[in-house]
Amino acid sequence: MLATKSVEYVEMMSLLAWKIWLARNKWCMEKKRFDTSKVLEEAQMMRTEMYKNTNPSRSERRTTNSTKWVPPPSGTLKLNSDVAIFNDGTVGFGFAIRDSTGDVLLAGTRREQKEGNITTMEGLAVLFAIRSALEAGFVEFQIESDSKCLIDSIQGKGGAECSNEVIVGDVIHLAKVANCKGFFHVHREGNKLAHMLAHFPLDIDASLFWFEELPYSMEEVRKNDLYLSSNLN
Repeated sequence: MLATKSVEYVEMMSLLAWKIWLARNKWCMEKKRFDTSKVLEEAQMMRTEMYKNTNPSRSERRTTNSTKWVPPPSGTLKLNSDVAIFNDGTVGFGFAIRDSTGDVLLAGTRREQKEGNITTMEGLAVLFAIRSALEAGFVEFQIESDSKCLIDSIQGKGGAECSNEVIVGDVIHLAKVANCKGFFHVHREGNKLAHMLAHFPLDIDASLFWFEELPYSMEEVRKNDLYLSSNLN
């Protein structure tokens, strides 16, 4: 049925469903009532705001040249994602959301049986990360991946020959819902935390999340990222 509707209609329904879901969580967890008369108004405002970010500025569209993880600007979050492909035919998705001080607010990993080229898998990793962020209530973040082909495809700079147009379209749509603050490419050395999370051992179709913490084995990577970023020229 949704296939017959316009893109605007589907986006509006997605935002409405998300706002209702957040209100439900606040009631269940905090017993805070939500003014239902404001649901549509806030969803409309959010859709207007997210389209301000449809065409990122030149600074937001640039490719990161640093090999180090760089904190986002104050008041902004950064989401890093990565994929791991294993010999048994499974793939691992990993992501971490950090603030301007380098603290991890949310991290997650998932293992699935998937087939496709590496750029498609990188796109699926970004989708998993954005969906997880939205479900946890996080919006307005930068997105960083070490797949230059994927980032180029999302930014319309080419790379279509090595990416899946449907996956790229889904990423762009979800990024609008999340009011994404831009897509960036980072070298592998600056994406180590997401890389380790993607390699985390899990059963197939299992997911694992950490809120405001990390597995002990990855804490040193986070600290090292912060140390290196403090010594940027």
